[in-house]
Amino acid sequence: MTSVLSKKLLDIDNRLAKLDEEKAILLSERNDIISQQNAELAKYFNQSASPEAKVDLFISYFNARYDIILALATTKSNQCLTYRLFQLMV
Repeated sequence: MTSVLSKKLLDIDNRLAKLDEEKAILLSERNDIISQQNAELAKYFNQSASPEAKVDLFISYFNARYDIILALATTKSNQCLTYRLFQLMV
């Protein structure tokens, strides 16, 4: 009886170890795919794009982040438009 239970425990421990290895591999693969997606987005980003297109791309990076605000800033002479990122302290 004890040997049967010990074998079951050993089998469970071995299976858990294999699942941990598989999880590590899947997480690594997931991170690689995310990196590739970000590189793909950056590759097609055009510096001469309209400000609206740039803002849309920027907002897509922070989609569903309600603690991030993008604000348009101008110089005193209204010659230079820049975008600033603000994080709300919640």
